[in-house]
Amino acid sequence: LGEIDLDNSFIFTPITDEEIYTQYPSLNYWDVRKTIHVIDEGNIYKSEHAVIKILDKIKVLKKLSPVLSTKLGLKMTKVAYEALNQYRLRQKENCSGCKL
Repeated sequence: LGEIDLDNSFIFTPITDEEIYTQYPSLNYWDVRKTIHVIDEGNIYKSEHAVIKILDKIKVLKKLSPVLSTKLGLKMTKVAYEALNQYRLRQKENCSGCKL
């Protein structure tokens, strides 16, 4: 993600940084490990909503955001995100140093 964020729109915070949970008490470490989260202007977005927020911030991909925000686009984004996230979680299960 950092490589396509040419405008440096994102600040990446490690999920091990305890301060993020103090700043945003609704965040839960285990939920954050399992699902992508984006914080934008104090609002927390997760799963497919976080993906759409990311696409909206990257100029190269910004044109996709209005399409993905429709009911059909949101459904497609959700299905794609869930498939990719399940793949990521399966990969973690096979990694002895990365257990959730």
